[in-house]
Amino acid sequence: MGRANPIRIKIRIADAELLFAMKFVSARRQDIRDIFMLSGTELNWNLIRDIIKEKCSEKLLRERVKMIKAKVANKSYRDSLHGAFGKIPDKTFDRCISNLVRFLDGLTSIEALSHALFFGGRLQFVAHWLGFPSVNFN
Repeated sequence: MGRANPIRIKIRIADAELLFAMKFVSARRQDIRDIFMLSGTELNWNLIRDIIKEKCSEKLLRERVKMIKAKVANKSYRDSLHGAFGKIPDKTFDRCISNLVRFLDGLTSIEALSHALFFGGRLQFVAHWLGFPSVNFN
């Protein structure tokens, strides 16, 4: 019989938030599956949002959000998870989908809101300065 020879090594692994962000950008089928399952864990959603917004163009961000939401909303999506993760309890599945969709909705609404506040706010200020306080740019 062989003998166990324990060896200690130090390795660095990516935090769950960085892994989520990397998989969001590539958004392959297995990446979407992984971010779906990561969504059921305790994550720093603000950190993920900051990483994604720093590294992605608005166009890419919107494309990925749309693609991911379409995949996880598909009726057969739950069945596609069984091969990799086995049977997923209803409570876990519901938590994952709820957290992920809430994050994705917030990601695009924050982008839209910040754009509107920046440009709309500037236009509102200029209109008021020019004497048109009732102008609405929404």
